[in-house]
Amino acid sequence: MSHRLQTLLPVLAQLSGARDVRTSLASLARQVGQSPSYFQRTFARVVGESPKQYTRRLQLECAAALLLTTEDSILDVALASGFESHEGFTRAFSKHFGQAPKLFRA
Repeated sequence: MSHRLQTLLPVLAQLSGARDVRTSLASLARQVGQSPSYFQRTFARVVGESPKQYTRRLQLECAAALLLTTEDSILDVALASGFESHEGFTRAFSKHFGQAPKLFRA
């Protein structure tokens, strides 16, 4: 396993386990003893996307699973996935999946 990936594993686990918690780039970088700019470059090289993109993708994938497996309202799915509003969730979901959450569920 590459040293870079091994360094990032705790951060990846934290981000995937706490999708609804906002964590600053500086805080994530501090956890692995790197500057924010170096951390962001390293993260993007290893993971293939920025920490923000990674977190957003995890939130949207979680939301998609909830839409398909529960009867929860779209607002409840949005909040459970770490979004702060129905509107922001619908916009992000539609951009990522190419359709609104309501249509995706149908």
